[in-house]
Amino acid sequence: MEKEFYRRNLPHYNSPGQNYFVTFILKSSVPPSVLKENKIKLEMAINQFDHAVKLNKKDKELSAFKEKIYSLKKAQAKQIEKILHNNRHPEVNLRKTNNLDKIIESLLFWENNRIENIAWSIMPNHVHWVFHLKKKDKFDQLTNLRKLMQSVKRFTANSINKNEGRKGSLWLDESFDTTVRNEYHLHNVINYTLQNPVKAGFARNWKAWKSNFVSEKYQDEVDDSFGKTTD
Repeated sequence: MEKEFYRRNLPHYNSPGQNYFVTFILKSSVPPSVLKENKIKLEMAINQFDHAVKLNKKDKELSAFKEKIYSLKKAQAKQIEKILHNNRHPEVNLRKTNNLDKIIESLLFWENNRIENIAWSIMPNHVHWVFHLKKKDKFDQLTNLRKLMQSVKRFTANSINKNEGRKGSLWLDESFDTTVRNEYHLHNVINYTLQNPVKAGFARNWKAWKSNFVSEKYQDEVDDSFGKTTD
């Protein structure tokens, strides 16, 4: 596993050939203080993991550190989700038709080359995206999560800024990415993604949210009751 970068707030790992759940967010939608709240604990967990790797610790110990990092990221994500759902009138509305079109164009651009799209939900102030990152692109070059996200965020930022007549940063520097660990986890992130607008109170059901998508290949994973009886 290649560690790409982690010295802002979150660790990021490049694991070609795996499924990813990624969230990217409008910069103006989350107060900077919120992003710093878990930073110290998260950096400590990352440093502990790095130290354990250098000491050639057993897989069981390394897994414990990775689980701790995952838990801290999850806690931060839940906190941010609440803020995003309450911010119903963002500075830039991603679901405005011309903005939405550019986001969908970017999510589809690398299809059958670097990625296979699984599901997405485009909210007014953030995007949830589930996809399979291929090991190699169509030119037989190794894929790279960081470069993929840079491409998507750069294209959408330039396009949306042009649409909105604005300048400057559009997205948070960080993307919140999680490696999908198994089939159960994949089932959950697909349904979490599709049910996000329902949970936020924007739609009666996931099908009513026109900027939801799930690949035909993964239709059987969709659970209409997801989240109704559990948190």
